[in-house]
Amino acid sequence: MEIENLDEYFNYDTILQRMLDNVSSKVDKREGSIIYDAIAPCAAELAQMYITLKNNIDLVFLDTAPNEYLDRLANQSGVERREATFAIKEATFYDEENNLMDIPIGERFSIDDLIFKATEKISLGIYKVECETAGIIGNGVTGNLIPINYIQNLAKAEITELLIPGEDEEDDETLRARLLEQTTEKAFAGNVIDYKNKTKEINGVGAVKVTPIWNRTRNSKTYNIK
Repeated sequence: MEIENLDEYFNYDTILQRMLDNVSSKVDKREGSIIYDAIAPCAAELAQMYITLKNNIDLVFLDTAPNEYLDRLANQSGVERREATFAIKEATFYDEENNLMDIPIGERFSIDDLIFKATEKISLGIYKVECETAGIIGNGVTGNLIPINYIQNLAKAEITELLIPGEDEEDDETLRARLLEQTTEKAFAGNVIDYKNKTKEINGVGAVKVTPIWNRTRNSKTYNIK
């Protein structure tokens, strides 16, 4: 038997009617009868089971799998969901005479309900500070920093610019698109896809354009990556 509409064929009303059709017409099958009341709960459970089966099928295909199921499909191809990263900004520190001054690495500062930690010295009084909250939330923060602990001679501290933007955890649709790209276009031996995939793995890289440039040397090829 060919079924044109599976959703309709497996819904509660259709299942119930098929079950009632299999009962002898000599028996009372009207709503409220013993047969009807006995069959109706079974039809409801079967309809729910078909809904569950349909949903389970969606979990195993790349175009419909959500959340952890998409992660598991990606892992089968050696692809992992990109975790959220931390914004790294540049900060300057001044003493009471408005001269740049050094601070201890690891000192923490607050601004707009966020905490930034000094992680690396760039030059005198200029440091990289990393947001302790992952994601894009730390990217747009600018202004004066308030030290968590007392720092001798420190009069002013401020964030000046963004060095490496923080990224939110990769969402389902971005991961799905990346997985499709990597499974349909094979990367090998430094081809265009290989360059793109490796470059995208670098923190702070959002998009990659690879332009092949043919050299005069026969059978040699280099790439410009933008």
